[in-house]
Amino acid sequence: MAEDEHGFIVDHQLQRGNPPDAPQLVPSVERVTTLTGRPPGTVVADRGFGTAANDRALEELGLQRIGLQRAGKPGKARCEYERSRSFRRMRNWRVGIEARISHLKRTFGLRRTRLRRLDGAQTWTGLGIFAYNLQWVAVISR
Repeated sequence: MAEDEHGFIVDHQLQRGNPPDAPQLVPSVERVTTLTGRPPGTVVADRGFGTAANDRALEELGLQRIGLQRAGKPGKARCEYERSRSFRRMRNWRVGIEARISHLKRTFGLRRTRLRRLDGAQTWTGLGIFAYNLQWVAVISR
């Protein structure tokens, strides 16, 4: 899932099996760029997405702030970057996304689909995210 700076979920994908995270990041950012007409200002994701190739690809797409944590032991320069205030703020913001995912599971039925096969699961997930976005419009327009 990808959300914009206002908290709306602007992109989601549901796939068969358990594909690796890293190759999915750049296409997701490209879809968000196509939908919104501009690249996102910040991209933050967990360690599964953190690769040097993703960092380079996101920089080529014009992103200014990239907060991808890396797996394994980082080098000295990477340690310095990950200790910077801006990186820590991005990391903390990502932790908040986990609460949004939990909220989607508890409130909007994304814990378990009631429809069969991948097509049914994609429909179920899309409807849950649509309902979430509708509720979010009501919350922020008060």
